[in-house]
Amino acid sequence: MAQTAIEWATHTMNHQAGCTKASPACKHCYAIPLSVRIKNMGQSSRYVGVTNEDLKNPKWTGVINADISQLKKNFAEIKNASKPRRTFYGSMTDLFHESLDIHGVELSSLAQEVANLSCKTSQVIMILTKRPAKLLEWQEHYFPQGLPSEMWVGATVEDQQRADERLPILTQVKASVRFLSCEPLFEEVNLKDEWLQNIEWVIAGGESGNKARVANPDWFRSLRDQSVSAGIPFHFKQWGEWDENMTRIGKKKAGRVLDGRTWDEHP
Repeated sequence: MAQTAIEWATHTMNHQAGCTKASPACKHCYAIPLSVRIKNMGQSSRYVGVTNEDLKNPKWTGVINADISQLKKNFAEIKNASKPRRTFYGSMTDLFHESLDIHGVELSSLAQEVANLSCKTSQVIMILTKRPAKLLEWQEHYFPQGLPSEMWVGATVEDQQRADERLPILTQVKASVRFLSCEPLFEEVNLKDEWLQNIEWVIAGGESGNKARVANPDWFRSLRDQSVSAGIPFHFKQWGEWDENMTRIGKKKAGRVLDGRTWDEHP
């Protein structure tokens, strides 16, 4: 398990590598060059084959590799952790990629580990997907009564189209916490009342990296105001490369203060 600088998590863990781009949020995916780097360093065999060999223009190949022994080790570490953690699980992939069968070894093994969760301390395992339909299918098959309370599930919602496509599905998943990751955010997103009644957390943020796209501060304010009005915890992760004046000054200088406050709320 690795500690992380991601503001809404304390740790990241992975047993799976590989993905494909699903929507505009994926355009500058951090996991692609990082997967190439890990593969070239020879640190993990599961990264072999998931990207091409073009170092100047790395791309996903569509290959998904899962290390089931690593999955078991990861969950054993979570269960035996001596201190509470919020673990972003699957930060380098989409655990519910459309190419995976819910009866296949990848998702059946994940279900088995989730079903056997019995932690010594309070633990939260957060899974984020751009494929909530596969998540819902998996939950209904393996956990018809609902996921364990330790499992929080979220969907990336970067624009209104993705909200309209993904939220009607995510809100059907039976979980103690369903959350939105509106990062990177590309336009104002209006959340319908029926979604707000079935969402427990909203995360928002701008894009970082050399090719980061600019965000209008009012898009974040709108999500914050909708969350506050609905009584939903709101977490403003970062401005990204562009500050509240829509000036590019870099992620560190831009910070994460929105209208004079750090919004660091959690369920």
